[in-house]
Amino acid sequence: MLEQMTASRPVKTVLVTRLDALGDIVLGTMLLWGLRAKWPTATIRLAVRPQFAAVSAILPDWVEVVVLPFDPRDPIAGHEPSLIAQLREFSQAAASDLVVVGEYNRSWASEIIAATNGAEQVIAFDGPSALGSQHRDICSALNVGSTEKWFKIAADPDLRESGKYQAMMAALGIDGASILPGLVLRYEDRLAAAALWEQVDVDCEGAIVCFPSSGAKGVRSFDPSVWNRWMGRLLLTRQVILFGAAEDAPVLDAIEQRNMPEGVKRVMAPEGQIGVTAAFLERAGAYIGMDTGPMHIAAALGRPTLGVFGGGHRADRFLPVGRRVATIRMPLGCYGCDWYCPFDRRLCIKDIPEWPLFEAGDAFLNDPPDNANPFSPRIYDVDPPSDLPAALLGPVMRKHRQYLDLNHSLIEHHAYLARINAEQQAKIAELQASQAALGNQNHERGGDIVRLTEAVAEMTRHNQQRDAAITGINQTLADMTRLNEGRDGAIHHINQTLAEMTRQNEARDTSIATLTKAQAAPAHV
Repeated sequence: MLEQMTASRPVKTVLVTRLDALGDIVLGTMLLWGLRAKWPTATIRLAVRPQFAAVSAILPDWVEVVVLPFDPRDPIAGHEPSLIAQLREFSQAAASDLVVVGEYNRSWASEIIAATNGAEQVIAFDGPSALGSQHRDICSALNVGSTEKWFKIAADPDLRESGKYQAMMAALGIDGASILPGLVLRYEDRLAAAALWEQVDVDCEGAIVCFPSSGAKGVRSFDPSVWNRWMGRLLLTRQVILFGAAEDAPVLDAIEQRNMPEGVKRVMAPEGQIGVTAAFLERAGAYIGMDTGPMHIAAALGRPTLGVFGGGHRADRFLPVGRRVATIRMPLGCYGCDWYCPFDRRLCIKDIPEWPLFEAGDAFLNDPPDNANPFSPRIYDVDPPSDLPAALLGPVMRKHRQYLDLNHSLIEHHAYLARINAEQQAKIAELQASQAALGNQNHERGGDIVRLTEAVAEMTRHNQQRDAAITGINQTLADMTRLNEGRDGAIHHINQTLAEMTRQNEARDTSIATLTKAQAAPAHV
C-alpha cells in the first residue's frame, strides 16, 4: 500500500530525521542508500543534532545534512518560546514531499518536525512516542495534530536496527537485503589521517586501535587496569594505538596514569572532524573497543572490528553490520535496563571476567571473522562469574525499571501541574488587584466586579482540583517508596545468597585442607 501511495505522486525531496547518536547515523545510512536507489534524482536531507553537523564528511554528496538548531535532549522548561520559533523556521526550511522518521524510539522534535513539515506523507516506525505533557505548549503553538495519518511500519522492539531498516525499505518496495551501511571518505581527510599515523610512527596495517570510551566518563567501559592488562597482552604480537576524541580524554588519562604499557601510542582524534576519525580507522589493522560510533564506522569501512557490548539494550538491537565484525557480551538477567542501572556499577561490563575476555580477543585476531551474513556478526558470549547470582538480577531489574518509569511520569506530571498552578495563582492575584481597584469606581462597574468574582471562584475551583491531583501524586510516591523497599528486600536476599555461597566455599576449603593434611600424614604400620 505504501509503495503504491509513493508511486502515485512524484517524490522530489525526502527528509530523514536522525536525532540520536553517531552510531545510529552510521547504521541508518542503510536507509539513505535504499532511498537513493528508490528515487535516484530526489534530494535527500538528513536532520541531525548540532554536535553531529560534521557527519556530512562521511556521507555521499547527494545527502544534504540539515542541523537542528538545538539539542532535543536538553531541558525544555523555560525555553518553549525560542523552541517554537526554531522548530517553525526549521520545518519551513526543510519542507519535503516525504518525511521519514528514522528513529524507532522517536524523538519529540522528530515528531513535531514531521507533523509541521507540510509533507504529503510521513513514514515512521510504530515505536514509542516521546511527546508528553511538557510538550503541550509547543504542540499547541505549532498546531501539531494526530499521527493517525502517518504510515507506520510494524517492528519488534528487540529486532536489530538493521532489520528495522530492512522492514521500512520493504514497505517502500526497496529490496534492502543487500544494502549495507555505506560511508564515503574525502581525499583531504585521508591525508590528515595519514599524517596522524606518521606522527606515531606505527605500521597502521598491523596495528590495533583500542577505543575504550563511550563518552560517558568510563561508566560503560572497563576499569583502566583492565584495559592496560589487555593492551599489554595485545602488545606481545601487535602494535597498539589508544584512540579517542576530546570527550574521551578523561578516560584515556586515567588509563595512561595507571601504568599504561610502554609501547602503546596515544592518538587523539581532531575535534569535530569525523571524516579524519573515519579515515584513521580505515587504515587500522583492527578495531577493539566499546559499543560506540567509531565501532560502527570501523565495521562499515570493512575493518576487522571487535565491539564489547553491555546490557543497556535488549537482545542484539545495535550490533554492528559488516563481514569482518565480532562482538563480546556477558548476558545477564537484567539486560534491557536502558542504562538505568540499579547497581553501584554496571555489572554487565565491569564484571566481565578478564581471561575469557582476553581469550575472545585472541580468537578474534587469530581467526578474523568473515561473516557470510554481514547482518549477523560473530558473537563471543562470556559466562558470568560464579559468584554473580545472575538468576536474581532479572526480578530486581524489572522492579527497578517499573519504579523508574513511574518516577519519570510522576515528575513530569508534577512539574506540569506545578507550572499550571503557578500561572493560575498569578492570574488570581492579578484579578484580585483589579477587583480592588474597580471597587473604588462608580456603581456602573459593578457588573464587571461580579464577573471577575465569578472568574476568581472558577479559578479557585480549578486550583482545588490541581491540589487534589497533587495529593494523588503524593499517594503514588508513597507507593513508589513501598516498591523501592521491595527492591531493597530483593537486594538483601542477593546479599544473603552471596553470604551463603561464601560460607559454603569456606566449608569446602576447610574440608579440602583436612583431606590434604590426612593424605600427607605418614601411614601407621
